[in-house]
Amino acid sequence: MVEEIIEGTHPTRMELLTIKRKIRLAEKGHHLLRDKLDALMMELTKVMEKSKAICEEANEKLEDARGKLAIARAWAGASTLSSTALVTIRELKLEGGWKNVMGVKVPTFSISELERRVDERGYSLTFTPPLIDEVAKAFESLLSSLIKLAEVQYTLSILGEEIERTRRRVNALENRVIPRLKNTHRYIQLRLDELERENFYRLKEVKKKKGWGEETTFSTSTSYLPSQ
Repeated sequence: MVEEIIEGTHPTRMELLTIKRKIRLAEKGHHLLRDKLDALMMELTKVMEKSKAICEEANEKLEDARGKLAIARAWAGASTLSSTALVTIRELKLEGGWKNVMGVKVPTFSISELERRVDERGYSLTFTPPLIDEVAKAFESLLSSLIKLAEVQYTLSILGEEIERTRRRVNALENRVIPRLKNTHRYIQLRLDELERENFYRLKEVKKKKGWGEETTFSTSTSYLPSQ
């Protein structure tokens, strides 16, 4: 299999130094992204556990609210429940924001004044049975858990997408970018070594042709001193 190198590479010393810097940078980026991926996976695991706990809590509250609603319907009647529900209708303001988790923005949801006191629900305490208060309280508590569940589910979705992006970048650096850089570095080094050998033999041949070789000798027997 032919090793892949960067196209248009010139086997020069300057190019070799450039490739070395790119390799160091790519390896550093790979290390940082690998650490980020591991941290995101740990955070994803924690959020999944949190999501599971909130989901179980919401299911328990749902069963509790349904049970209390059934008892209240049997005690007060469906018409009383319907009229009371119409009186208690109100708008809720969902406040959203963002928080930073390992460099990733994840959502935060909250609703102020979700759970109300009995005298704040709008119906007459004289003509409604106490069971209706229990039903209202149960469903308000359920809605609070559902908002938390929506927050963690959205967070899971965002973390999952970020993990997938980070994993693709890690794999690209590990399996393509860094190997190509190293192959290119090896190719340049081999070409430079080959050119150096060629220059050495070329110079050696030139020396031989010009009589600069080891076989050339100079006579030192002639005396340039005046005879006595």
